[in-house]
Amino acid sequence: MSALVTAVAPNIYQVQIPLPFALRIVNCYLLRGSQGWAVVDTGLNTAAARTAWQQTFTELQIRPRHIEQIVLTHTHPDHYGLAGWLVESCLADGGTAPPVRMSAREAELADGIWKGSMLLQAAYATFWQQCKVLTSATYDIAHYATGILLCILCAFVP
Repeated sequence: MSALVTAVAPNIYQVQIPLPFALRIVNCYLLRGSQGWAVVDTGLNTAAARTAWQQTFTELQIRPRHIEQIVLTHTHPDHYGLAGWLVESCLADGGTAPPVRMSAREAELADGIWKGSMLLQAAYATFWQQCKVLTSATYDIAHYATGILLCILCAFVP
């Protein structure tokens, strides 16, 4: 395995995605299921992070279209920033858009962000759009604001 990827258990890989600030990395995960892969957290939307995912996919021989779902553990940009890019990568690779999921509590927190002041809403919307979380027609503000997305990771892992 490379410096980016560590096998932590059978069919579970930790992927260290670089960050452009003091934390240096965010730990993301790939879980192999019976039909494809789940991505748990995505990293910040930077060129270095996109390159790290591309290297990881090459190393593990994963095609983006093999991603079945993206699970976001919480609403920090270093955990959700590349969700939109990963969805776009799946589509560009001939796959379907995988669902992007978060827990009911995180959806509730995101709902609080969207129901905040108009200035705060605009700031978050701009940031999420820059992170490409909201660029896909399938995933818009309404999904986050209404709490439709639920984390069903336990149902995915065999």
